[in-house]
Amino acid sequence: MKKISVLQFINVRWFNAEANYGITLSKKLFQKGHNVFVCGIDGTPPVEQAKNLGLPVFTSLKLHHYSPYYLGKDLSLLKDFIRKEKIQIINAHRSEGHLLGALYKKFYDNKIILIRTRGDMRLPKNYFFNRLLYNYTDKIITSAQIMQKTYFNKLNVPPDKITTIYNPVDTVKFNPKTEGTEIRKKLGIKDNDILVGIVGRLSPVKGHKYFVDAASFILKEKPDVKFLIAGKESQVKYQDLKNQIKSLGIEKSFIFSGVESDVAKLIASIDIGVVASLGSETNCRVTLEFMAMAKSVVATSVGVIPEVLINNECGIIVPPADANALSEGILKMIKNPDISQQMAQKSRIRVEENFNEGLFVENTEKVYYSLL
Repeated sequence: MKKISVLQFINVRWFNAEANYGITLSKKLFQKGHNVFVCGIDGTPPVEQAKNLGLPVFTSLKLHHYSPYYLGKDLSLLKDFIRKEKIQIINAHRSEGHLLGALYKKFYDNKIILIRTRGDMRLPKNYFFNRLLYNYTDKIITSAQIMQKTYFNKLNVPPDKITTIYNPVDTVKFNPKTEGTEIRKKLGIKDNDILVGIVGRLSPVKGHKYFVDAASFILKEKPDVKFLIAGKESQVKYQDLKNQIKSLGIEKSFIFSGVESDVAKLIASIDIGVVASLGSETNCRVTLEFMAMAKSVVATSVGVIPEVLINNECGIIVPPADANALSEGILKMIKNPDISQQMAQKSRIRVEENFNEGLFVENTEKVYYSLL
């Protein structure tokens, strides 16, 4: 198929799921022979990741400034870059790139394709300038169908202008054959211990508080179950969780692993994966990673989760901020190992068929070619 030249705006200051979506797409397009350039802020994790992957980067723009002076300067630099590299498509994963793309399209070249890819829950507001901005947008790609409602209901975006392409998971890296025995041994987990784990940054939106409360209910019935909390400290500190656990008198049942360099091996060490999030999760990587590794999953009904994890078929979905429901879901998995294993195997098959990286890039290519 014809080679495409595309500029991906991934000017995220940290490596979150939104950045992962853009970098994974850029990598797979580049591997298929397309001309791909990553535009971001020099020194930030997404740009460094792009460099490590051998992707060409463009870091001359200020991006996070909205003053007329910087906008004008950035627009001029963008114009020169697009003409030099013969860019056909601008795919903006952030609002700053979206604005610059729309301005370029208005003042320099109305034929260039502008796509806005949205992978976060901060949905567009319904005001005049935003509606005008989307008039210059050829396509909107969302990472979850739930995000489409705002565009339909508030911005009156026609259905044919918006599509959903789900975030993928690397099914080679995350696979059921990965061994977790080494990590279990390091953490002091016996072979016959049931390990229930939550993996992700420590933030209120991730629902660690409810995970701990759910554990206290489970331990009354199943005192031998172990619980793992893994991830980087953020707005919540490990000491905060340790204080909560101590107040419940369940310190001996909890393990804290911090940040593990090999997430696949960490997940391999877990028997039941929990996603206790209270909101967000339009790109829930960890749910797909649990599923890809054929782990039993109990997750909350937020964001994209109900779209990828079929309730009572691939896992169990419970309401957010409900420790009782969370504990009941986990206990159901513990008490019914055969059913739990069947769900886990169906999860792996579902990921292989619907959320692999090959399908992800093919679906995006179809959008690109249809617009060109």
